[in-house]
Amino acid sequence: MNADITLPTSAITAATKRLDVNAKNIAYKPSSGYNAQNVQLATLEEKNKQTIRNAFDQPKSKDLKQTGKTLDISIDGKGALPLLTPNGKVKFARSASFHQNEDGQLIDKYGNQLIIDQIAERAEIGHGASDINITKDGIIRGLNHRNEDVVLGQLQAAIPNDNGGFKYANPDTNGTGSIVSGALEANNTDITYEMVEQIDASANLKIGVKTVQSKNEMIGTIIDLVA
Repeated sequence: MNADITLPTSAITAATKRLDVNAKNIAYKPSSGYNAQNVQLATLEEKNKQTIRNAFDQPKSKDLKQTGKTLDISIDGKGALPLLTPNGKVKFARSASFHQNEDGQLIDKYGNQLIIDQIAERAEIGHGASDINITKDGIIRGLNHRNEDVVLGQLQAAIPNDNGGFKYANPDTNGTGSIVSGALEANNTDITYEMVEQIDASANLKIGVKTVQSKNEMIGTIIDLVA
């Protein structure tokens, strides 16, 4: 009987998550650089591998929208920008807008730090840096506090390895995508698709709730009979 309750309960959880993601996709429709999300049911191992595939399996970037802001960074081609989250996990983005925090690190609006060179390093271009520019192979140049033109850092691209994980490589080399500074990916939310998803998820949620209610009524009847 527990399994009979667990299955519809899982369906309710999945449907609720789909509705949450659907609402987020629609809300962020006007925002450049946002990639529509979706919900996929899988084991933990399958989920981790799928997350990596989703980040990298884009040989050509979507349309890029020019912003004129140097720290709006995208990858055109294979690969993704590696980011270090505030809780110490690595995540990936094809396109994101960054700014310098008080420690000179490049972070996005969620506090994720742009990783450079290797996993232990972060993009720290220093205090007082100005006239920053980023080349297609990921080299960050600018003027330091002494007004000298120097290399401030080297961006890395994350690409998939043979084990379902990822590795780092220089952008614009050996098939890795190139860095595009001053541009963000156009939003890929399809409103028609999201509306269909909303209807389908809502129907699944209702079915799951009704199933649980029926099971509870059945259990109540059995208890009454036993009593």
